[in-house]
Amino acid sequence: MTVVTRTVGVLSRSVGRALLVVGFLVAGKSSFAQCLFENVASVESVTYRFSTVKTPDGMLLKTQMTFPLLAGESTEINIPSPAINDLHPDTVGTIIQDGPKGTKTISSATTGPVSLSYVIRSDWTRPLVNPKQQQPVVLPEYLEVTGDKALVWLRKYGDARLTVNFDWEQLPSTWALATSFGIAEPLQANEVDRGKPTLAQRCQSRTGPWADINHALFAAGDFRLHPFEIDGKSVVLAIRGTWTFSDKRAADQIGSTIRLIREFWQDSDFPFYLVTVQPFDQDHGSTDGTAFTNAFWMYVSRNDSITPVLPLLAHESFHAWNPLKMGALSITEYERIKWFREGFTQYYADKLTFEGGVQSTSSYVALLNRDLRAFSSSTSEYVRGRVIALWLDAAIRQASKGKHSLDAVMYRMVHDRQQPMTEQRIFDTLEPYISERLLVLLKQAADQQGNLPAPASIPGIKACYTAVHGNFPTLDLGLNYGKSRSSKTITGTKPDGPAYKAGLRDGQTWLASSYDPDDPNHAAIFTISTDGAEKQISYKPLGPAVHAWQYLPTRDQTCSVQSR
Repeated sequence: MTVVTRTVGVLSRSVGRALLVVGFLVAGKSSFAQCLFENVASVESVTYRFSTVKTPDGMLLKTQMTFPLLAGESTEINIPSPAINDLHPDTVGTIIQDGPKGTKTISSATTGPVSLSYVIRSDWTRPLVNPKQQQPVVLPEYLEVTGDKALVWLRKYGDARLTVNFDWEQLPSTWALATSFGIAEPLQANEVDRGKPTLAQRCQSRTGPWADINHALFAAGDFRLHPFEIDGKSVVLAIRGTWTFSDKRAADQIGSTIRLIREFWQDSDFPFYLVTVQPFDQDHGSTDGTAFTNAFWMYVSRNDSITPVLPLLAHESFHAWNPLKMGALSITEYERIKWFREGFTQYYADKLTFEGGVQSTSSYVALLNRDLRAFSSSTSEYVRGRVIALWLDAAIRQASKGKHSLDAVMYRMVHDRQQPMTEQRIFDTLEPYISERLLVLLKQAADQQGNLPAPASIPGIKACYTAVHGNFPTLDLGLNYGKSRSSKTITGTKPDGPAYKAGLRDGQTWLASSYDPDDPNHAAIFTISTDGAEKQISYKPLGPAVHAWQYLPTRDQTCSVQSR
């Protein structure tokens, strides 16, 4: 799919069920005036106002929080991150005291809105490498924070519905804004026509459960905004940095991946979606993708491609249906069905991105083989659930002589979402498609008490691979990869391991590395500096063998990918 980007204009359409409300400034107000929200006096509203401050120690994000409080009322507030500092009251008669278990309590001598202020600063030093992005990123060039790390909140609201306002008016005029609730181009783009309503898009409101705010994503700075549409619904790419690919290429890949998932479900009821892309401060080897309310972020090493992150984008997009559109889900059942909600989602994320051309055949098969090697001893919901889904998909196709697949079960789970989402309902939905004997095997496997044979062939791939049962090597690099990479020094080599045998030694300087985490038969390559000379060492990271099923390629010349 080709995604056509356009110059950022007025995002004037309502974001529908997402309940995005854009507040507009009073005519004649400067761009540095406060946003005017009509609901600030409401009992169930909170307003956050933001501004940036440059200091000798770096950039700070100043935040003011305003909410109503009754005279004499005391309420508990939560401080979600050590990056939050200098919390103090702004209103006369407001008192903040230490509360239980590291929380704070706030009280007021008068009835009415009270305000607190605090600053957010990055509590780490550069370079920005994984996992530092999980804490607030506040830098001179840009900021990216999440609700659960940047917003002080009132515990009394719990998960009740409330209106939360966000005033971004005092950010630098050259900065773009992209959040879970909308976008705004840099104010300097409107110098010719200062009255354009895009000025007001820095005033955002959201009405809904607090969880939507807690899981929200907020980004601003030197991002380049590229809005486009999928089936008439708004998607925005907010990207910064210099890459080996174009912004248009990134938008095409992201749009194609999201479209794959929505087309599978035949459902595009997502009025707004944001994807941010920004670089780590390293050339190669690290990625991160995380889902948020109406949003997804990608962090990628600056000289790498975003392609490895696309299956994760597909995975998180698929969760919008599994389990979110499959019925009410209790905490107990949420844990009980983790093999279904995570493992089946992983199976489809990889399968759909493979069928859509995002992943190669060899990459897709390597992922299946990795989990098949681990399945018999694994307790991971991702590993066990993916293999169960693979087995079920093939079993349903065989029992129905190709008339049905696991897809039919997934659609039925969404169709019957008026019923509670339970493990028993999953089994009941599957029952018409498989025999009683297979249903027993399924329940044992879901309970982590049984093994499963691999299907003779991979569903959707014709004659390309065949299942073989035998002894196969696991992946073992033979060193402590995490510590070696972070310290840039080879560490933890095993004397009897493949790295040592190939010539790697503790203390050598790490320059670069590459390996396939899903395929021990693919060479691992390490570039090191030793005795003042650069050297490249290559070896197969073969670990102890396990007895497992694996898919091996056939020599059938008709090998092809089947249609769904």
